[in-house]
Amino acid sequence: MRRSVFFGIALALAFPVTPMLAEGPTRKPTLNQPFTIDAGLACSFPLHGEPVIDQEVTKTFPPEPNGDVKQIITGRLVFELTNLENHKSLTVNISGPVSAIFHPDGSIRADFGGRSGPLVFFPTDIPPGPKAFINSGKIVIDITPTGQFVLVRQSGHEQDVCALLS
Repeated sequence: MRRSVFFGIALALAFPVTPMLAEGPTRKPTLNQPFTIDAGLACSFPLHGEPVIDQEVTKTFPPEPNGDVKQIITGRLVFELTNLENHKSLTVNISGPVSAIFHPDGSIRADFGGRSGPLVFFPTDIPPGPKAFINSGKIVIDITPTGQFVLVRQSGHEQDVCALLS
């Protein structure tokens, strides 16, 4: 299963890089999408997320001389997260913000602030999951060109989505 960079984000939620025609940054609605993660990858049950309020905007800056492209996502985002086995749901405000640097090699540095998530670590990530959580504070994650998440640093409070929906 492939995943997007940010669930909610992204995750799901992906950070699409668009060609820059103007000299300055562009602003577009983020358009977060619903997602479903198979059992065992985030939680012991299938996890579904659905945007309830999606007023996020993605600001994309022109490429740097080295090819890096920066995006900043701000605005209000509320998601409903559901355990698809017992149908227990949770509505969360995960408005961030998020900034991301897309490198020419396909890797990404994502810097989440405020209340962000659900952030999902698969069994192949570092540290390994399965794990799905909401972070209140700051979290920095590197994403390899193959999609592996690598936790760089984290501060603040973490809420275990899987435990809340069990």
